[in-house]
Amino acid sequence: MKLILTDLYPNKSIVERYNTSVDEVTYIEKAVDAAVLQDAPKGLKTMVNSFHHMPPQ
Repeated sequence: MKLILTDLYPNKSIVERYNTSVDEVTYIEKAVDAAVLQDAPKGLKTMVNSFHHMPPQ
């Protein structure tokens, strides 16, 4: 099984760290908006630690 990480604002240094040191994890380098599912990688999706991207209301 492989884990694919995405972010609306990917941090280049973190992307590089994951992509060069963890075999079963790939961090997508381009921005991925979780609200636009057709742009997201195929497969099961979950949002972890994502609430900081959402307005308070």
